[in-house]
Amino acid sequence: MLDCCLVDIPLEGYPFTWFHSKGTLIVVEEWLDYALTTKDWLDLHPDVELKNTLASMSDHSPIILYVDAQRHVEETKIGI
Repeated sequence: MLDCCLVDIPLEGYPFTWFHSKGTLIVVEEWLDYALTTKDWLDLHPDVELKNTLASMSDHSPIILYVDAQRHVEETKIGI
């Protein structure tokens, strides 16, 4: 990452993106999924948000990148 001048977009929500239990009471959770970009891109998109969501049929949580986070909030409020 450093050699390519990439930075991690901070993940919001539940801190783990993968789990494994093999049907036992022992659950392993990890943060495996990332979104990388350049500092220049972040400067162009200061309102970017990376959200961790839940998935019922997978052991990976989908992560959604909102480039215009303010627009997403407004659309959510009016039900779009």
